[in-house]
Amino acid sequence: MSGRRRKRGAPTATHTHLAIKVEEHEVSTEASLHIDLDRNFGRPFGYEDDPAYTFSTRARIFGVCTYPPERATDSYELTFVGQEPPVGALPRTVGSFQVQDDEGRPKWRQHQGKQYPVYEGPPGIALLSRKRGTRTWEAWLNVPPRFVTDMLLLLPHVRPLFVSVHERKIGRDRWVQSVALQTPDPEDEWRRGRWGTDRSPHLRGWGPGGEGGGRRGGSRSSSLPPRGGG
Repeated sequence: MSGRRRKRGAPTATHTHLAIKVEEHEVSTEASLHIDLDRNFGRPFGYEDDPAYTFSTRARIFGVCTYPPERATDSYELTFVGQEPPVGALPRTVGSFQVQDDEGRPKWRQHQGKQYPVYEGPPGIALLSRKRGTRTWEAWLNVPPRFVTDMLLLLPHVRPLFVSVHERKIGRDRWVQSVALQTPDPEDEWRRGRWGTDRSPHLRGWGPGGEGGGRRGGSRSSSLPPRGGG
């Protein structure tokens, strides 16, 4: 019997689309001086490159899930923070997430005679977590200030209003893959076939070879660029 352990593949991701009806919201906007300047001395490791001033607008949405049925009546608290300068430096292109081999060359996967780039992107844009002992879910999303400003065009004036969330579950963690504030009920859109025949509200293991780099359909990886430029 071989002493080698069988390598486990990446956990399969489950995709669920949530329709959340907005019930209440809170809004705040703030301008502040960096804490080190406020107290006139720095911290041990220094934050000299931090911005001296920050400006942020925060919108907090409270709602109840209406779809899917098994999540109906769950409560959601979603906080959107638009800050200038933005929090952290996010990669700007899809290509920045292309996997590299041990020699630093971009990896490609061959699938049915075609070459596809191999990506390893972030699990989502925000973690969705449940408050202990409750059926309330919450998420904190750092977004461009303009995003919050656009939300405020709808929140005080329009009802009914919905939040559409594409949830991606990996293992025990649930991530926000995408989020939208909108006037149509997301459930109605899905029933009308908004997602087409291959993008239903519940998805599992999609894409060439399956999500997470699976090998269905005879896929294989290499570090060669696509032939003929793609």
